Amino acid sequence: MKKKNIFVKTVYSKRKVEDLSDEEMNKPGVQKSIIDGYHYVQTFISDGTRRALDNLYDLGYVDRRLNETVHRLSYMYNMYPYRPFFLPSGGWGISIESFSQNGSEILESKDHVTFQETASKFKSTVVAGRHQQILQFEYAKDFDYTSDVYEIKDRYFDALSVDFDTENNCLVIYITEPLIESSQSRQGKGMKQRKKWINIRRIAQDQFLDGSKSMDREISTLPWKEKFMGIIVYKDKAHYVGVKQTESEISSNAVGLMEIPDFLNKRIFSHENMLARTFEDAVADYLTNELHYQSARVRYYPPPYLEGLELDVFAEIPGREKEIAVCECKFRPTGTSATSQNNLMDLRYPLRVAITISFLFTRSS
Repeated sequence: MKKKNIFVKTVYSKRKVEDLSDEEMNKPGVQKSIIDGYHYVQTFISDGTRRALDNLYDLGYVDRRLNETVHRLSYMYNMYPYRPFFLPSGGWGISIESFSQNGSEILESKDHVTFQETASKFKSTVVAGRHQQILQFEYAKDFDYTSDVYEIKDRYFDALSVDFDTENNCLVIYITEPLIESSQSRQGKGMKQRKKWINIRRIAQDQFLDGSKSMDREISTLPWKEKFMGIIVYKDKAHYVGVKQTESEISSNAVGLMEIPDFLNKRIFSHENMLARTFEDAVADYLTNELHYQSARVRYYPPPYLEGLELDVFAEIPGREKEIAVCECKFRPTGTSATSQNNLMDLRYPLRVAITISFLFTRSS
């Protein structure tokens, strides 16, 4: 299967009947799509697909969640693409034309929580002016509905291929390995990625129909499953899910679903790193609100003595004697600890390093 989650019902729009024009009400099929005073534009998976998923559920290959709450969300952003352009006179410039984008997503409750948390955090950084090229970012929940949802279990995702041979009236099952194939998009806007599978070895139909437990030993021998759980292609971009490699081993085209490219700093941050960045923001707020520092800046410019590394938080208290705080923040959401010579790991004291420099201002300083 190409998807990991399959919604039995997908609702694209939900409108009150009184908001529909007479012309819309007279369109074919509209009257049948009105339920409890609302008109729904929706699709359902086929009965054959539903029966196949129920069979896979009975065999233990997929999970099934009945009447799952599904959220439809919309978003928009307005930004400067910040791209260079060439002039006939031979000069180069930077485009200042703004660009707007609207989109929508359909998410289950667990993914909706992640959406709300990350969208809220991202919007706050936009409002704070930390992304000067992004002028506006907005998001909203349009509506909720319920649908049965099937999800391929992690162990079997991308590891099994199941087809039906109509000529011999039997199932054709293979142990597989996913790979990504890239090609130039038709519009010429970058590379387009799609997922393919390599058939490793064929599995007997009886073994497959004995249930998922009979396949566990076969799946456990797959070397690629030790590195990641599978691949999801979203909007022509491949995302490796459940990556178990170190960050240095992950190629730039294999960014996980919860990894966010920071194009300004040219680094890739995982979800854990994003939480650490949230902690750095909290430290800056602590310095400002509790210790009365001014101009608290997060991820400050790299000073020469750090050889390219940036300061997590930099703040100062101006005056004839200027007090400067330089903070190195350590956040461990998984409960692991980091060691330091002074053993300053109590999160109640977010100020890790504080250097006070006193000097008298002169007219020339």
